[in-house]
Amino acid sequence: MPGEWRFDVLTIEEFRREHYKMVGGGEILAAKIKTTDDLHEWYRKEFGF
Repeated sequence: MPGEWRFDVLTIEEFRREHYKMVGGGEILAAKIKTTDDLHEWYRKEFGF
């Protein structure tokens, strides 16, 4: 969408609270990973960043 975008670092706590619903297998992922660093590592592997 056009306009100004803002990106924030997603923490494991925020992911478990809300964002896991937007990811296929998010419930399993939220239970499996333990730290924000684990979440970021999964993201990099999943999306190639």
